[in-house]
Parts: sequence; C-alpha cells; structure tokens
Amino acid sequence: MPYSFSIRSAWSLAFQTYKANWKKLTLIFITIIIPPYALLLVLSAFLPWQKINEALVLLFAYFWFTGSTYIGIRFAENNTFYFREFGVFLPKLPKLIIGHLLAYGIMAGMIIAALTFTFAILLLLGLDNSTTGFVCLAITGLIAIIWAMRFQLVSYFILAKEMNPLTAIKVCHRAGRGQTFKIAFFLALCSALESLGVSLIFVGFLFTGPLAALFFAYGCREMTNAMSG
Repeated sequence: MPYSFSIRSAWSLAFQTYKANWKKLTLIFITIIIPPYALLLVLSAFLPWQKINEALVLLFAYFWFTGSTYIGIRFAENNTFYFREFGVFLPKLPKLIIGHLLAYGIMAGMIIAALTFTFAILLLLGLDNSTTGFVCLAITGLIAIIWAMRFQLVSYFILAKEMNPLTAIKVCHRAGRGQTFKIAFFLALCSALESLGVSLIFVGFLFTGPLAALFFAYGCREMTNAMSG
C-alpha cells in the first residue's frame, strides 16, 4: 500500500533538535573526530606502507560515518546521547558492515545489469557508438542509481530497529515502493549537507555533520512511521 513521508517535517525536527542541543552535539562530534584523527596521523607517521595508511583512512572514515549516524539516531529517539552508548554501538558494527556490503553490492549489481542490458539493446539496434546510445546509457544509469539509493537506508534499520542485514535490505526495498524519487532526493540532501561541511573545512563540518546525521535519522523515522501507519 502506498505511503508518504515529509522531508520538510524531518528537516524541521532536525534543525530544532540541533538548535536545542548544539553545544552537546559540537562536543560529541569534536570527540569522535579529533582523537581518532590524531591517532591516524601518529600511526601514518610510523607505518611505512602506503596501502596500510590508505586502509586506516578508510577505516576512520567508516567509523566516523557509522558513528555519526548512530548519534543522530539516538538523538532522534531519546533527544540525547551518552558516550557510554558507544558500548552498545560497537557490537553492532559486524552486522552493519555486512549490511553495507550487501546494500552496495546490490546497488552496483543493479546499475551494472541496467547498463549491460541497455548496451545490448543498443548494440542490436546499431546505436552503440552514437550520441543517442550514449544518452540512453546515461539516462539508464541515472535511473538505476536513483532506484538503488533506497538501500542506503540499511544503516537506520540495523542501528535503530535491531534488524539483521537481510531483513534490513528487504525493508529498504519495501520502503522504496512509490517513493523512489523522494528517497533519492532526501538522501541527496543529506549528502549535500555533509559535502558542504567538508568544503567549509573543520569548523563548517561541526555544524553540517550533526545536522546531516539528525536529518537522516528523522527522515528515516518519518518514513518508518508512515510505512507502519
């Protein structure tokens, strides 16, 4: 059955929560960014292998992304966050990693399958080297990406709803029914907020990072409530 959720409501709740808790959120985000980053710099100085340094950077980025998502969810659920809650978050990491591998594997598979099918049709029609063929491939790829973006919601369902990875993937697929473009727009706004913070370097990120995490959490909560209602 079709449902609908409000992006405007999610943004309003996120902004109100940030406004009421900006000091605590800033302190939390400083805490989860500076110590791990300082440790990363120290390890990078002593480790001679570039590949290990790159792996550490990816590990830091993943920890920050999943950790900030969890903080946003806890604020959306309880209007606060305590550092001891990381003790609850860390055991969920294996499930979260599996969920992300499944989600991004499905996304990549859908995009590759869509592009391969379109290219095969263009090849049969003799349009594979034409401008028309290129435009068709670009449009197909864009539609596949927009459709597959729903699986980025997997973090919320694992962290907030205690689902196992497979169940979370199924719920992500169900969440996208009739809301494909709206979910894609919502996730694009979340990414734009984070990108804006990165472009403004550290100070800007302390504002947009928490806001993006809250926006994602409230948006997913609105979506889940609308689905169950």
